[in-house]
Amino acid sequence: MTQRFYLLAASQVTANVGFVLYTMAVTSYIKENTGSTALASMITMTSLLARLLSGLSVPLLADTYKPIHIMRSVQVMQIGMLVGLYVLLTGEFTVTVLTMCFIIVGIISLMGYFLK
Repeated sequence: MTQRFYLLAASQVTANVGFVLYTMAVTSYIKENTGSTALASMITMTSLLARLLSGLSVPLLADTYKPIHIMRSVQVMQIGMLVGLYVLLTGEFTVTVLTMCFIIVGIISLMGYFLK
């Protein structure tokens, strides 16, 4: 196996661990601020639905663009979205913040499937 394989494998592992950690953090944040387990669990549902939609759209983009370009672009966008999520979560909790959390988690999950 080549060095590129190990770099790709390390990237995948890091992305998956990061996904689990940020999902847990956002779920915990929502549970703490709303007191609603149902609302907190909707983070996982949002992620699941976004990944389902992403899985349906991956073949369309894969035929149009080179896979390496898709992977690089998606990773940069995910990092930007995670930074935005962090900034959002450090502010005061409002309904707008809650809504934006769901939107950002959905977008990150939508892009996450492209890295598989």
